[in-house]
Amino acid sequence: MAEKTKAKFEAKTDDEKYLHAEKLLKAIDCLTRDKERAEIYEYVANIYKELGEYKDAKEKYEECDKKAKEHKKLAAEHKDTNPKVEEDEKKSSGIVGKIILVIIGILVVAVIAVFVYTRTTPGKYARASYYQKTGNYQKAYKMFRTLGGYKDSEAKLAKTELGVIKKAKVGANVLYGGYHWLILEKKDDKVMLVKSEPINGFAYNDKNEDVTWETCSLRKYLNGEFLEETFTKEMRGTILDTDITVSDNDLYGTKGGNSTTDKIFLLNSIQAEKKYNDILANYLRDCWLIDPGSKQNTAMFMSYGKIMKYGYEVTNTNMHIRPAVWISIK
Repeated sequence: MAEKTKAKFEAKTDDEKYLHAEKLLKAIDCLTRDKERAEIYEYVANIYKELGEYKDAKEKYEECDKKAKEHKKLAAEHKDTNPKVEEDEKKSSGIVGKIILVIIGILVVAVIAVFVYTRTTPGKYARASYYQKTGNYQKAYKMFRTLGGYKDSEAKLAKTELGVIKKAKVGANVLYGGYHWLILEKKDDKVMLVKSEPINGFAYNDKNEDVTWETCSLRKYLNGEFLEETFTKEMRGTILDTDITVSDNDLYGTKGGNSTTDKIFLLNSIQAEKKYNDILANYLRDCWLIDPGSKQNTAMFMSYGKIMKYGYEVTNTNMHIRPAVWISIK
């Protein structure tokens, strides 16, 4: 009986084997004869034995093996006192076999149904939610990214990414919104991020004129189009307002302009060269800084780790940007 059962059902994973064994144990109550019960207990015991240290398989193997031996003994005693037992068993074996086949059929159908469901949008959502709940943020992130606006996937995606950022250390590379970011600083319940890879082709200002950070077109772009396209609504809700003060150029005396309050900004020369220099080791391309250059129509930039205080003309588009942002991780 056990060999027939095994031929009809070949579980592939430990989860499937374990579930198969559990279902068969429940079905044993339907059997009335000790011989059939002994065979099923023996078959199930072998499954648990194969599973080794998986979950409580070791304990269940010992329990099933014990019950198989008990029912074998009872079956033998029953035959000694009742010579018609063998004949009765032959008559009932066909019925028992059909019951086992029905149970296996139900299990196979259930496995197929689960397999199909997990590949539907609701199934992916359920799996992603489970991964998020159990702290498997990497798998949760990948699934939520494919679900788009389904239900509250965007909100859960933001929560998943924040979960990763909370656990990550300063200097780590993390995902948030449409880009990878480096963690520059953690302070209380907030984190400062800077774009990992510089983005090419941005002018500081779209016109060659006297300008400051307050009035430049790059500030308008970062806090408008860039903010909207990079982060979902839920993610934008975590981005903090940051008070920005731009210092005058200490070498040329060029004015930094009025202070601003922004969500997205650029690093200043002190942050890039001193405060976060160790983290920004890959700052190897010409990138705009927020400070003014030698003239009011220029802005500082960083080139291969060095601050260029004389700056470039603000309309130069052969430059890169590395947006920075403070986010709440409450």
